[in-house]
Amino acid sequence: MDYLNSFRRYSKFNIYYTSASPDRIPSIPFAHFDGIIISYALATQLEIYNIETPLGKALAEYSGIKSIILQDEYDHLQTAPQGFARIGIDLVVTNMYPGYEREMYPTDLLPSVRFVHALTGYVPDNLVGVPVRPLRERKWVLGYRGRPLHYKYGRTGQEKLNIGTEMRKICEERGIPVNIAWTEEERIYGPDWPDFIQNCRATLGSESASEVFDFTGTLRADIDAYLEKHPAADYEEVHELFLKDIDGKIPMRTASPRIFEAICLHTGLVLFEGAYSQVVTPWEHYIPLKKDFSNVDEVFAHVQDDDFLTQMTTRAYADIVESGKYSYKAFIERLDQEIEALIGGAAVRSEFSCFAVEANSFNAVISPFPTVARQAGIKVKVGTSVQSFLYPPIQVGKIRLAFYALYTRIGNNPMGKTILSMLKRVPGLKNIWHAFYRID
Repeated sequence: MDYLNSFRRYSKFNIYYTSASPDRIPSIPFAHFDGIIISYALATQLEIYNIETPLGKALAEYSGIKSIILQDEYDHLQTAPQGFARIGIDLVVTNMYPGYEREMYPTDLLPSVRFVHALTGYVPDNLVGVPVRPLRERKWVLGYRGRPLHYKYGRTGQEKLNIGTEMRKICEERGIPVNIAWTEEERIYGPDWPDFIQNCRATLGSESASEVFDFTGTLRADIDAYLEKHPAADYEEVHELFLKDIDGKIPMRTASPRIFEAICLHTGLVLFEGAYSQVVTPWEHYIPLKKDFSNVDEVFAHVQDDDFLTQMTTRAYADIVESGKYSYKAFIERLDQEIEALIGGAAVRSEFSCFAVEANSFNAVISPFPTVARQAGIKVKVGTSVQSFLYPPIQVGKIRLAFYALYTRIGNNPMGKTILSMLKRVPGLKNIWHAFYRID
């Protein structure tokens, strides 16, 4: 959610959100907007590039600037470049390394497309500056949550599991208190996650993404068929047969957003040796762990040294968080610059509107709204916000009714009147304001 919220929060353009799917187009016509941003959740639904579908047809016919945000480009996107060409994508936000974009998006298909290189996530705004638990009060020496991944994801996928299984085994043998798990049942979500991170002196990690690009789209099925016939086959056998010629051919290893979460909470990082998108530097920002675990004695000595770990986490916070270099704000500013280049000059927020299209109903968070809801005694579903009502998702009737309930129940509240007054001044909103008001 931080990723999508950042557009509205930091872009110089007017950003509105809606939801869509291949067979349903948003209720507000694209023609009302100067640009469209397709989120990564929708980008993986390949039917949106089929111009026979309602959304694909609408995108292809739209003449404004079309941008698309991608993640996990090694997965689900074998035919995406052809799809981008069909609907006329102008700007691709990619996780691929600079200089390797054309391996995925060839010039003959997309000759004029522009690229913005991005990480899969940045420093989460809600964790910046929060009070943190002192190291001496933390329960676990190491913490980690991973999950087993299909063999098709190659070495990077296996490393996510190996670092957890091996380190937990080593720690149990030494009686070191850790909280390391990798099953789906033991995963941690929501507000419990930062609390967990704050209860660990350090967290484990490895590079993210995959360097196996399956351009045939058959790799998973081929591996599954082989394992069905040879159930005793391990990863190394599968890698030798199916992956050795393609794993690592296109570099894609990147820094995980979990690194930023740990740094925000002044939690140490014990990471497999790697580049991590040049975000963090070994011994400056993290304790490097060799992939054969041969330096665990050195790792444990530093993790349990309060002075060393405090200095490292403080330095990491200053370099990564306080510098602003890896903030969502910095990312959006770079994206804005590329959009400005596409439109041929600097844009003014009041003159340019972008439509962010998400796969699911999206609620951007406006901080005053929970306060208004509490003071007015309104019962609002968690995650709901005023932003939900600016331009409605697909369930038009439902959203209109929700907005009408908001209007009638807080209309006499001073803070409610302020918000309603602000909404009426939102560019473009007055065209549909009375449609909301008339519903009873």
